Amino acid sequence: MIEKGGKLSSKKLEDQLNEIRKNFTPSLGKDHGRGVLKAQKATFEKRLKTFRRNLEAHQREVSKEIQGYLDKSRRQILAYYLPRVVDNPPDALLGQLLHEEPTKDDARKWLEDELNAVFPTAESLIHQMQLDVRYMDVTFETLNRPDFLDSVKAAFPRVDWDKAYEEFRAAGERESGEA
Repeated sequence: MIEKGGKLSSKKLEDQLNEIRKNFTPSLGKDHGRGVLKAQKATFEKRLKTFRRNLEAHQREVSKEIQGYLDKSRRQILAYYLPRVVDNPPDALLGQLLHEEPTKDDARKWLEDELNAVFPTAESLIHQMQLDVRYMDVTFETLNRPDFLDSVKAAFPRVDWDKAYEEFRAAGERESGEA
C-alpha cells in the first residue's frame, strides 16, 4: 500500500533508528543482545526521544494520508452499490424497516453500517508503529561468562575493560564475602 521510496515510506525512520543502534548499542553477539554504555545512556535517551517525535509525526502523516485513501474507497463503494441496493434491497435491509420499500437514505445508512463493520480505519492500520526499549543490568554472573567480556571488548574497543572488569569483580567478591 505504501511505496518503499514514497513520501509515506518509513525508510527514513528505519535509517535513523539503525544509525542510533549502530552508534550507541552495538551487538554483543546473539546470546547477549546489544549493549549501551551507562555513561552514554542520557545521550542515547535524547536520540530516542527525537526518534519518537519523528515517529509520531510520521504516524500522523501516514494516518491522514491513508485515511484519505480509505474515505475515497468508501465513497466509491457506496456510490457503486447504493443504486443496486435501492433497486434490489437485500433481506438484511428489509428486515430492519418499518415500511415496505427502502428509501435511498435507508439504503445509504444500511450500506454505511455494513462498511463500518468491515472497513479498517487508518488508526487501526498504523497502531503497531512503536519503539520498545528494554534495559537489563549486567550481573556478576553474566560478566563471568567466558565469552561475555570478549564480546563487550569487541563492541566497545575504546574502553579499558580489563580495569573495569577487575574493579567489578573486586566489588562482587566483597559483596559475596560479606553475605
